[in-house]
Amino acid sequence: VSWEAFDLVFLRSPWDYYLSPELFLARLREISNRCGRLIHSESLVEANINKRYLTQLGSYQEWVIPTEIVPAKDVVNMDW
Repeated sequence: VSWEAFDLVFLRSPWDYYLSPELFLARLREISNRCGRLIHSESLVEANINKRYLTQLGSYQEWVIPTEIVPAKDVVNMDW
């Protein structure tokens, strides 16, 4: 993609970013550098990629679904 050709880039549906967040953020930085303007800033996306903020938000807003951080080593592989 010639990102330089775009005035603005809108990050729409990054469904699998969690599989390789470092690669996702590196690609986002590349797009931002080449295009110059993202609807969602790199810093905003990076802050939201780690869902730990939900534990803090939940202590201030009761409408937030209760969130618990589970270490990856404790996650059971689920076949949905």
